[in-house]
Amino acid sequence: MAPMDFALVRHALNLAKNTGMDEVDLEIGESKFHAVLDEKSAKPATKPKATTAASSKQEEPASKVKAIKSHNVGIYRDQGHHLKVGQEINVGDVIGAVVALGIANDVVSTVQGKIAEVNVLDSEAVEYGQILVVVEVE
Repeated sequence: MAPMDFALVRHALNLAKNTGMDEVDLEIGESKFHAVLDEKSAKPATKPKATTAASSKQEEPASKVKAIKSHNVGIYRDQGHHLKVGQEINVGDVIGAVVALGIANDVVSTVQGKIAEVNVLDSEAVEYGQILVVVEVE
């Protein structure tokens, strides 16, 4: 097992501290690292929801709605794309970005329709596979 790069660990810890995260988990190959930055404030993850028009479940919605999910773990940035319920989006539209280790990864719409539910706020921590937006497809 190759040792974990301490510069990477330090960078992840600084990023977590600067963005208000309480915990850091890193996994590179077989190497794993976990840290609780402020044990007093560490609590179960509860994510505030933005405006919703449909059910706010985290499962993949059924029928004529599709979910746009995060493909990364990091901090969601709306990058000026203030998402609102009822807003029209098209395939290929950038709806924001997930910043991980200082790298912004665009979140691109894979569907066309109207936004039915917004489940993420700017500067909020997101997990891999987390539903960010629910879209009523056309």
